[in-house]
Amino acid sequence: AVAANSWTSGGRYVGDIGNGPGNTLSLKVRAAKAGRYVMSVRYANNELAGSGNYNTNVVSRAADITVGDSTQRVMFRNSYSWSNYWYLPVPVTLEAGDNTITFANATAYAPDIDRVTVAPLNG
Repeated sequence: AVAANSWTSGGRYVGDIGNGPGNTLSLKVRAAKAGRYVMSVRYANNELAGSGNYNTNVVSRAADITVGDSTQRVMFRNSYSWSNYWYLPVPVTLEAGDNTITFANATAYAPDIDRVTVAPLNG
């Protein structure tokens, strides 16, 4: 679901990813050549267990990120507000040409996603 938030990079983010197998976010990415890339995910997560925003109550959210035939579970720390967006770098392997990157979580919600950028991983 696309929703408005003035703290996002473009005024909108994608939420309600996960908590069911059909609630996914898929992005098309074109790579000039096959290899390792770093995907920078700008996200928000303020899920709490219990009441109050105390260290023992904050919850990380997981996203299962699929690129081609490879899926990795990535944990997104609590960012302490649904309007506080953090960056998390995620290494991915891309094929030359078009690639599909999918964010999912069949059993719980993934974080809200504001922006995703991909760049070659050097080194």
